[in-house]
Amino acid sequence: MRSATDLEARRYCSQEEGTRRIAEDGSVYFESPEEHCFFIKSPSEYRRLAYLCQHLIGSIRGGNYTGGLVWLRMWDVGAEYLRPLGWKIIENQRRANGDTRSLDLAPAQFFEEDESLDLQVFLMTVLGNGWSGCFVPDGANFVVEFRSSHRLFFYCESEAVLNRLKLDLEVFEPEPDAGAESK
Repeated sequence: MRSATDLEARRYCSQEEGTRRIAEDGSVYFESPEEHCFFIKSPSEYRRLAYLCQHLIGSIRGGNYTGGLVWLRMWDVGAEYLRPLGWKIIENQRRANGDTRSLDLAPAQFFEEDESLDLQVFLMTVLGNGWSGCFVPDGANFVVEFRSSHRLFFYCESEAVLNRLKLDLEVFEPEPDAGAESK
Protein backbone atom coordinates (compact mmCIF):
# COMPACT_ATOMS: atom_id res chain seq x y z
CA MET A 1 0.00 0.00 0.00
CA ARG A 2 1.22 3.43 -0.89
CA SER A 3 -0.69 6.69 -0.76
CA ALA A 4 -0.61 9.01 -3.74
CA THR A 5 -1.35 12.63 -4.56
CA ASP A 6 -3.94 13.76 -7.09
CA LEU A 7 -1.16 14.28 -9.63
CA GLU A 8 0.17 10.73 -9.17
CA ALA A 9 -3.36 9.32 -9.49
CA ARG A 10 -3.94 11.33 -12.68
CA ARG A 11 -0.72 9.99 -14.20
CA TYR A 12 -1.72 6.42 -13.37
CA CYS A 13 -5.23 6.84 -14.82
CA SER A 14 -4.03 8.40 -18.06
CA GLN A 15 -1.36 5.88 -19.00
CA GLU A 16 -0.93 5.72 -22.75
CA GLU A 17 -1.65 2.02 -23.21
CA GLY A 18 -5.28 1.07 -23.86
CA THR A 19 -8.31 3.31 -24.14
CA ARG A 20 -8.59 4.50 -20.52
CA ARG A 21 -8.54 8.28 -20.20
CA ILE A 22 -9.06 10.91 -17.53
CA ALA A 23 -11.26 13.98 -17.88
CA GLU A 24 -10.38 17.41 -16.52
CA ASP A 25 -12.78 16.89 -13.60
CA GLY A 26 -10.87 13.74 -12.60
CA SER A 27 -13.43 11.23 -13.81
CA VAL A 28 -11.97 8.16 -15.51
CA TYR A 29 -13.54 6.86 -18.71
CA PHE A 30 -12.84 4.73 -21.78
CA GLU A 31 -12.38 6.29 -25.17
CA SER A 32 -15.08 4.47 -27.10
CA PRO A 33 -17.77 5.37 -29.65
CA GLU A 34 -20.46 4.34 -27.15
CA GLU A 35 -20.51 4.24 -23.37
CA HIS A 36 -20.79 0.83 -21.72
CA CYS A 37 -21.95 1.28 -18.15
CA PHE A 38 -24.32 0.16 -15.42
CA PHE A 39 -24.73 0.75 -11.72
CA ILE A 40 -25.53 -1.13 -8.55
CA LYS A 41 -26.56 0.08 -5.13
CA SER A 42 -23.95 -0.33 -2.42
CA PRO A 43 -25.20 -2.76 0.23
CA SER A 44 -25.72 -1.36 3.71
CA GLU A 45 -25.29 -4.70 5.47
CA TYR A 46 -21.69 -5.47 6.49
CA ARG A 47 -21.64 -9.05 5.14
CA ARG A 48 -23.08 -8.10 1.75
CA LEU A 49 -20.63 -5.19 1.54
CA ALA A 50 -17.73 -7.58 2.24
CA TYR A 51 -19.09 -9.95 -0.41
CA LEU A 52 -19.36 -7.10 -2.93
CA CYS A 53 -15.78 -5.95 -2.31
CA GLN A 54 -14.51 -9.51 -2.63
CA HIS A 55 -16.48 -9.86 -5.88
CA LEU A 56 -15.07 -6.60 -7.27
CA ILE A 57 -11.53 -7.81 -6.74
CA GLY A 58 -12.40 -11.28 -8.08
CA SER A 59 -13.89 -9.79 -11.27
CA ILE A 60 -10.53 -8.45 -12.35
CA ARG A 61 -8.94 -10.59 -15.05
CA GLY A 62 -10.85 -13.67 -13.95
CA GLY A 63 -9.65 -13.39 -10.35
CA ASN A 64 -6.02 -12.59 -11.18
CA TYR A 65 -5.82 -9.31 -9.28
CA THR A 66 -2.61 -7.46 -10.17
CA GLY A 67 -3.02 -4.23 -8.20
CA GLY A 68 -4.86 -0.99 -8.60
CA LEU A 69 -5.76 2.45 -7.36
CA VAL A 70 -8.51 3.80 -5.12
CA TRP A 71 -8.79 7.56 -5.60
CA LEU A 72 -10.99 9.43 -3.13
CA ARG A 73 -12.71 12.69 -4.04
CA MET A 74 -14.93 13.30 -1.00
CA TRP A 75 -14.33 11.74 2.39
CA ASP A 76 -15.90 14.37 4.62
CA VAL A 77 -19.47 13.26 3.90
CA GLY A 78 -21.86 10.77 5.39
CA ALA A 79 -23.14 10.08 8.87
CA GLU A 80 -21.40 12.13 11.55
CA TYR A 81 -20.94 9.06 13.78
CA LEU A 82 -19.28 7.06 10.95
CA ARG A 83 -16.76 9.56 9.57
CA PRO A 84 -14.25 9.41 12.45
CA LEU A 85 -14.40 5.59 12.41
CA GLY A 86 -13.66 5.52 8.67
CA TRP A 87 -10.82 7.99 8.97
CA LYS A 88 -9.30 5.98 11.84
CA ILE A 89 -9.41 2.75 9.83
CA ILE A 90 -7.83 4.39 6.77
CA GLU A 91 -5.19 6.22 8.84
CA ASN A 92 -4.26 3.01 10.66
CA GLN A 93 -4.00 1.09 7.40
CA ARG A 94 -1.70 3.74 5.99
CA ARG A 95 0.36 4.06 9.15
CA ALA A 96 0.80 0.27 9.31
CA ASN A 97 2.44 0.57 5.89
CA GLY A 98 4.71 3.45 6.92
CA ASP A 99 2.67 6.26 5.36
CA THR A 100 1.54 9.21 7.46
CA ARG A 101 0.29 11.59 4.77
CA SER A 102 -3.23 12.91 5.28
CA LEU A 103 -6.09 12.37 2.85
CA ASP A 104 -5.90 16.09 2.07
CA LEU A 105 -2.34 15.68 0.74
CA ALA A 106 -2.66 12.18 -0.71
CA PRO A 107 -6.27 11.19 -1.41
CA ALA A 108 -5.35 8.14 -3.50
CA GLN A 109 -4.06 4.72 -2.51
CA PHE A 110 -2.10 2.26 -4.64
CA PHE A 111 -2.43 -1.46 -3.89
CA GLU A 112 -0.02 -4.15 -5.10
CA GLU A 113 -1.06 -7.59 -6.31
CA ASP A 114 -0.42 -9.23 -2.91
CA GLU A 115 -2.59 -6.65 -1.10
CA SER A 116 -6.07 -7.73 -2.18
CA LEU A 117 -7.19 -8.17 1.44
CA ASP A 118 -5.94 -4.66 2.29
CA LEU A 119 -7.85 -3.37 -0.73
CA GLN A 120 -11.00 -5.16 0.41
CA VAL A 121 -10.82 -3.52 3.86
CA PHE A 122 -10.12 -0.13 2.28
CA LEU A 123 -13.04 -0.43 -0.15
CA MET A 124 -15.40 -1.62 2.58
CA THR A 125 -14.51 1.44 4.65
CA VAL A 126 -14.93 3.84 1.75
CA LEU A 127 -18.18 2.34 0.45
CA GLY A 128 -19.62 1.84 3.94
CA ASN A 129 -19.07 5.50 4.71
CA GLY A 130 -20.53 6.68 1.40
CA TRP A 131 -17.41 8.48 0.26
CA SER A 132 -16.94 9.43 -3.39
CA GLY A 133 -14.13 8.36 -5.66
CA CYS A 134 -13.12 5.59 -8.01
CA PHE A 135 -11.43 2.21 -8.16
CA VAL A 136 -9.12 1.69 -11.12
CA PRO A 137 -7.86 -1.90 -11.28
CA ASP A 138 -4.42 -2.36 -12.80
CA GLY A 139 -4.67 -3.57 -16.38
CA ALA A 140 -8.43 -4.15 -16.16
CA ASN A 141 -10.89 -3.00 -18.75
CA PHE A 142 -13.35 -1.44 -16.34
CA VAL A 143 -13.45 1.34 -13.74
CA VAL A 144 -15.77 1.64 -10.74
CA GLU A 145 -16.92 5.09 -9.69
CA PHE A 146 -18.53 5.18 -6.25
CA ARG A 147 -20.66 8.10 -5.15
CA SER A 148 -22.02 9.48 -1.89
CA SER A 149 -25.47 8.35 -3.11
CA HIS A 150 -24.29 4.79 -2.29
CA ARG A 151 -24.28 3.82 -5.95
CA LEU A 152 -21.39 2.23 -7.82
CA PHE A 153 -21.11 3.01 -11.53
CA PHE A 154 -19.18 0.56 -13.69
CA TYR A 155 -17.63 1.99 -16.86
CA CYS A 156 -16.42 -0.73 -19.21
CA GLU A 157 -14.17 -0.71 -22.24
CA SER A 158 -16.53 -2.87 -24.29
CA GLU A 159 -19.96 -4.45 -24.30
CA ALA A 160 -18.38 -7.88 -23.69
CA VAL A 161 -16.78 -6.60 -20.46
CA LEU A 162 -20.06 -4.96 -19.46
CA ASN A 163 -21.96 -8.24 -19.93
CA ARG A 164 -19.35 -10.27 -18.02
CA LEU A 165 -19.37 -7.85 -15.07
CA LYS A 166 -23.16 -7.70 -14.98
CA LEU A 167 -23.21 -11.50 -14.83
CA ASP A 168 -20.49 -11.56 -12.13
CA LEU A 169 -22.46 -9.03 -10.07
CA GLU A 170 -25.94 -10.36 -10.85
CA VAL A 171 -26.73 -10.91 -7.15
CA PHE A 172 -26.45 -7.10 -6.66
CA GLU A 173 -29.11 -6.42 -9.33
CA PRO A 174 -27.22 -4.29 -11.88
CA GLU A 175 -29.27 -1.54 -13.51
CA PRO A 176 -28.55 0.35 -16.74
CA ASP A 177 -27.22 3.88 -16.30
CA ALA A 178 -30.09 6.02 -17.62
CA GLY A 179 -27.69 8.87 -18.39
CA ALA A 180 -25.68 6.69 -20.76
CA GLU A 181 -28.78 5.41 -22.54
CA SER A 182 -29.88 8.93 -23.43
CA LYS A 183 -26.52 9.86 -25.00
